[in-house]
Amino acid sequence: MWPDIAVSVALAVVTSAMAYLGVRVTLHPAQSPRETRRYKLEFSACALLGISLVILQGIRNGQSQHDFAARISGLTGKVGTLQKDLQTTLGDLTDTKQQVVDARNEEKSESTRRQQAEKDLATIVQGVGKSTREGVVSDIKQSPINVHLDGSPAPPTPIKLPNITFTWSLQQSIHDDAQFCQKLVFQSDIPVDPLALIVMFSAPLKYADLTIKDPLIGAVQVNKDDRKRLEIAIRGMGQAILRPESPVVIITCSTQDFKPLTAVKANLR
Repeated sequence: MWPDIAVSVALAVVTSAMAYLGVRVTLHPAQSPRETRRYKLEFSACALLGISLVILQGIRNGQSQHDFAARISGLTGKVGTLQKDLQTTLGDLTDTKQQVVDARNEEKSESTRRQQAEKDLATIVQGVGKSTREGVVSDIKQSPINVHLDGSPAPPTPIKLPNITFTWSLQQSIHDDAQFCQKLVFQSDIPVDPLALIVMFSAPLKYADLTIKDPLIGAVQVNKDDRKRLEIAIRGMGQAILRPESPVVIITCSTQDFKPLTAVKANLR
């Protein structure tokens, strides 16, 4: 930019010098051959310099036009490339949109299948739970009543809590490392949910297995710090976990002979 301005200024100066020389020659004609030669030299120098500046300006204008054309061509190529990239991006977006639609349809189908499977599972669980409850009630009703006439200890006295009766009896062990087991049975005269109890035993427990088949939330576990403490915190799904027709049965096992000592209600957090 600045070289072009410099050439234009120089050309203007040369033009002004030639005009000045023309006016000077007109007003003050040469009086001698020497002055005539000097005017000629000055006019020739200005003419040569002016012609050189005009040629230089033409060359620079041609280069500028060539550079401008090349820049326009480059920009045109970039615009074409951007148009192709835009078309590719639009195609990718269309494919992505179709994939999202397909994924949503598949998710809806999967949700429908999952809901149907949950309904079928709930039906199966309810059927199995009903059969198990009927079997447990039948076993309890058919259990023989032992009358001890030889002075052996009488059956343990049930522990009674509000609306809950807690009994226990010896159970065959299925664990090689815990041969002493007790079958804990919790019965109620009204539906109880949740069932939250803390049962203390005379010896540390090794296993506590819940045998109820109804769907539930929670757990029955032995306290890690005090293994004489059994913590029961369970809640039914869809119906009360403890009902008159459905007792809760827990099998507890230990390496020592043991028995339940106390049972108290607890609060679920």
